[in-house]
This record gives sequence, structure tokens and C-alpha cells, in this order.
Amino acid sequence: MSSVLSVVNGEVGRACLINKDRRVGTHAHAEPHVILKIEGEDFAYEVGDAIAPCTRESVVLVNAMEAHGNRSIGKGHSVILALYLSPQWLIERHSSLLVGGSLFQRPSAETTPLLRERADRLAAGMLQGDGLMADRCQFLVSEVAFAVFEQCSRPITQAARIGRLNDFRIRRAVSFMRENAGTALDVADVACRVGLSRSRFFDLFAECTGLAPKNYLDMLRMEVAIHALTHTGQPIAEIAEACGYSAQSHFTRFFVQQIGVTPSDYRRVAAPPAGSIPPRPGDPVVVKKQKLVR
Repeated sequence: MSSVLSVVNGEVGRACLINKDRRVGTHAHAEPHVILKIEGEDFAYEVGDAIAPCTRESVVLVNAMEAHGNRSIGKGHSVILALYLSPQWLIERHSSLLVGGSLFQRPSAETTPLLRERADRLAAGMLQGDGLMADRCQFLVSEVAFAVFEQCSRPITQAARIGRLNDFRIRRAVSFMRENAGTALDVADVACRVGLSRSRFFDLFAECTGLAPKNYLDMLRMEVAIHALTHTGQPIAEIAEACGYSAQSHFTRFFVQQIGVTPSDYRRVAAPPAGSIPPRPGDPVVVKKQKLVR
């Protein structure tokens, strides 16, 4: 079973250090994110229609709402550093990086010595996990992010195209799905609500968002789950219900398929201490760790 070794939450986004030993199904995230291998076996991700190697010499690049999933790792394991970039931070601080609607032009790139060195330092600091390293890890998350931007973000052009989500029916569908992510939504009912046939809705939704309706709904439910596990003390059964699952076991299976670890394992590493206040941008960062079993 894969396990989360450490999580840093902060203004730039969240960094997760994961000991991965299993395949994760196709899924998507609201945040652009970057995956770097720290140690272990080489493997690969499927990003859209492309294959992106995950090695010490390569970095995997995934745009927001882009479908992806990793291939089998084999009989061993691989420790990866996954950096999920906050869309709010990108928009407020570095909106030029989002010109044209996507951050990355390709699903992988070669790592530079600078990016490699910063990623390794961040991973080492996250595993150390003491209070003295908290601010240092937050600084290193920013350093890794800027090394990625310098090496991997697509060139900025003068002509910014309009985002793809420009059909009013799909905008209405997305709004309805977001408001009702915790209910047992039937995609055919959503299509009917916005005045489209089921087949036309599927085609137009994929054209506008890059995702199938089910993958988009799964992404919304993962947003709810990650926030609740990280920032609240809600029982997992209640989180499961809030995500539209009648049984906690079904929610756990969904979470493992999406992230590769169980909700309880993720919470144990990512959640702040009981009674603490959820972090705000600029607040001190809490770093938690688990021992890496080799």
C-alpha cells in the first residue's frame, strides 16, 4: 500500500512526499501540479494521451483539470514529490504564467541541476519534519515552483486566447455540479438540466473542460475530501457522505483510486493538530512526517 510520508501546506500550494508502490487510476485536480522522483524505481504517468516518464532525469507536468494516472511501478516502490500549485496564488501573484489557459505545453521535461537540487533539499527537509524546518520547507516549495516555471512553463505570448470553458450550457453544468458535488448526481440528469442530449453533453463537456463529466465530478469531490481531511475534525464517514457516498468503504476505495493512499493515512500526515485553526495564506506552515520504510 502506498503511503504519504509528509505534507507541507502553504500559500504556494501543497507539497506531498509519497512512497508509491501501486497504480493510481485516471483522475484530475483543480491545481496544476508537478511530480518529481526522489528515489526508487523509474515508472511513468499517462497524462492526457501522452506517456510521461518519472525518473531522476525527468519531471512530470500536469495542467489543471488534465486527466492523468500512473502506470504500474513493478515489484518495488518509488518516492515522489508532488507539488500542487494553488490556482489562487498563480492568479494573484503570477497570472502571466496562466496566459492561454494552461501552464505547461508538454507533459514532461528534463530536470535541470537547479530543479533537482531544490527538490532533493525539500524532500529531505520534509522528512526531517521538526518545527525548525517548517519555514524552511515553505521557502523550498517556492524555490521548487520557480525552478519549474523557469524550465517548464510554456512561453508567454502577446495574444492570450479565451479559455475553453466558453459554452454557457457547460458553464451552467459546471456550476450545478460544483454546488451539488456531495449528492448522488446522475450525469444524464445534468445533461437534461442544461438542455443537451446525453451524447452531446459528453462531447461538449470534454471539448470545453478536457475531462469527461465523471472525471470532473470526481475532481470536485476530491477537493471537498482533501479540505475536510486536512482542515476539519469531521469523521471520515461524514466526509464520505459529504462527497456523495452512502458507505465509507466506497469512499475509501474512491480515495485510494485517486490518490493511492487511504483517507485515514492522508489525514494522519496532512491534518494539523486537534484544536488548531486552519492555515491562511502567509501563516506558519506545519510539516508532518512518517518514517520512510526501505
